Order: sequence, then C-alpha cells, then structure tokens
Amino acid sequence: MGRVDPMYQFSLDASPKNITGTERCRQINVAHTLSVYQYTCRGLFERDKLLFALQLCLRIMTSENKVPKQEFDFLCYGGAGIERADQRPNPCPEWIDAGAWDNITALDSIPACMGIASAFEQGQRDWRAWFTSSEPEETPLPGDWENKVTEMQRICIIRALRLDRVLFCASRFVRLNLGPQFADPPPFDLRAIFQSSNHRTPLIFVLSPGVDPTAQVKSLANDLSTNVDICALGQGQAPVAMSLMNLGLRSGSWVFLANCHLMLSWMPELEKRIAEYCAMTEDMPHAPHCDFRLWLSASPSPKFPIAILQRGIKMTTEPPRGLRANMLKLYNLVGEEQFGRCQQRLKYQRLLFSLCWFHALLLERRKFKSLGFNVPYEFNESDYSICHDLVIVFLDEYPDETPSMNLNCPFGTCVFFSII
Repeated sequence: MGRVDPMYQFSLDASPKNITGTERCRQINVAHTLSVYQYTCRGLFERDKLLFALQLCLRIMTSENKVPKQEFDFLCYGGAGIERADQRPNPCPEWIDAGAWDNITALDSIPACMGIASAFEQGQRDWRAWFTSSEPEETPLPGDWENKVTEMQRICIIRALRLDRVLFCASRFVRLNLGPQFADPPPFDLRAIFQSSNHRTPLIFVLSPGVDPTAQVKSLANDLSTNVDICALGQGQAPVAMSLMNLGLRSGSWVFLANCHLMLSWMPELEKRIAEYCAMTEDMPHAPHCDFRLWLSASPSPKFPIAILQRGIKMTTEPPRGLRANMLKLYNLVGEEQFGRCQQRLKYQRLLFSLCWFHALLLERRKFKSLGFNVPYEFNESDYSICHDLVIVFLDEYPDETPSMNLNCPFGTCVFFSII
C-alpha cells in the first residue's frame, strides 16, 4: 500500500494491544454463539425460540460451573416426588396451594436456598405482597433474599410459586447472562437467508396456519431479476415438479415446490434427486447451475425426509411475537423497488408506518381469542400487501391532498373488519 500512497504506512506495533488473548477468545465465542442462535431461530416457531435461548444459556453456564445440578433439576422437575409425611405445615394455605408448598419444601433442601420455608412463616405479609405483584421477576424479594440469591435461584423461586411468570423470568435470565440480542429473536429477512444459501442448499419454509410465503419468494425473485417457477404439489404433480427442477438445474432459475406435505409419498424420490445433484462436482457436465435455488414449503410432519431437513435451511413462517418484532417483519416485506414506487414519499412513509402499526396490533390482539375478536381470523400477509398497494395507488391518484376517506373505507370496511 505504500506504493499507492506514501502516507499508507502501517505497523503491527501501532495496533491496539489492550485486548488480551483471553478476551479475544471470549469475543469470538460470543460472536459464534450469536451466529448459531440467529441461524437456528430461522427454523424455530416463535413459541420455541425462548426455550432454545434458555437451553443455550444454561449449557454455556453449566460448562463454566455456574449452574449447580440441584438448581437445574429443580427448574426442570420442581417439587415432584416430595414426601408430604415429612413435610412441615403450610403456614399460608389461603394463598399457597399444596403444589406450590411442595415446590417450596423441595427448594428448601437446596443448600443455597435453605431456610426459605421458614422465611414464609416469619414474613407472611412481605411474601404475599411479592406473590401478588404483577411482575414478581422484577420485584425485589422480601428480606435479605434479594441479596442472597443468584438469577438462577430467582428463577427457581418464580418456578415454585408463579409458574405464569417463568417465561418472563427466563427472558430476563437470558438477557442478563448472554445479552439482550439473545432475548429478542432476529426479524425474518428472506434476502439475508437467500444470501447465506447456495445452489446445493434447499430453502425450506415450515408452514403455520394463515401464512403463505409464495408472495415473498416472488417478490425477492423480482428484486433480483430472477425467474421462479412455482408448482403447488398434489396428485399428479410429480412429473411437473421434476421437470421444473431439471430445467432450473440447467438454466439457473428458481423452483418453488409448495405444500410438500400433500405428497409425502413422493418425498423419497425428491430426496434422491437432491442427493444426486449435490454429489456432482463443478467440472461434471450436468453439474447444477450456480444460480439455481430450490424452495420448498411444508407443514410439520414426522414423515418429511430428515436428510432434506438437515441439508437445507429451515424457515418458519408465522407472525413473530410483540409489536416491535411484527413491525420489523412487515417492513422487511417491502422491497427497495416497492418502497420507491410512490411519488408522494413523505406521505407514503407516514402511512406505511401507520399500516404496519395497525396490522401488528391486529396480530397481537389475536392472542386474546374471543375477547380480541368476535370471529377468529388469521390476519395474513396478503391482507397487508393489498392495503400497502392501495396506499400507493390512492396517494399517486390524489397528489394534492391525502384521501383519508378513500383509504379508511377499503382498509377498515373491506379488507380487515368485514371478515370479523
């Protein structure tokens, strides 16, 4: 570089030396762990992502001898198998049921928590106030227990008395021990997933009710100026699917085989074909084109070939949990070309935010079931895409003023609330 410019003079002696070898190894481990977490989360349903993060955290801490086996066993099994004949009397039967007192008795046998049963006898009022708090995982424990227990022991106490708050406490535990990036699953980004794949890697959508990834694949193919051939599998579609695959392997186009769970009897043949072209080297005459991608979608099934699952990149297609995560996913559905279509840029950006916020609220409201909506409905990405296209159309047709009434009618009456 010194020949390019005389000022380009560098030396290792001037490089930062404040990072030791141990610290550098720790940083590499953290980065690798985060990469594994993000990669695995792509193929997990939302309900299982926190469980995986907790398992990952506990495994790491166990390898560092930070989690005693007794505490881990209690977290898994609670007070199961406790001998009630030798159990001390429950001092607060009016708000601690028999199962919870079994847990407290078992927890009292763990050395770090010894004396917690007698603490309930001595401080019933303080423990009841903690027990009835809305967020016990964030509320200080009574007496000197707040300063005595570790975060692992806090989870055990929550598990003993407030099972309904264990997941919230587990999220706090992961956040404190691994970092906040492990407690918040990464948003779904199909482009990033595509970039991590190659022509020998099947990309597999694990379907959930009310979600169809076809539009996302077509949108990505359009952004990348790539042709995608779609085949909805069903009776008699095996020859069509195989023909499209052979064409894609030669020309470098994408092939999307939707609803593989409807043709499980044909899956072994698909597995064999994938193994055949993956075994080919680049110098062979019929080697797969480097631009070829095989996309699959299937509902969970124990009969789906394990070899395809292990070879491919798995992605779940369900709405994430939380307003923030839902809004991030909705924003990721809008490609660069779509984002630049509307001429009224400022109005479009504001209405896009409002639409994402509104749709995310509808998705979150579903968890209240009949209290949320009179008629259950899976608000899907098609509803969102229709409204997004309508925003662009109406803004371009009315450049002088925002057509609020024209937007409220199709959004509120036709697309969303007409179905509930």
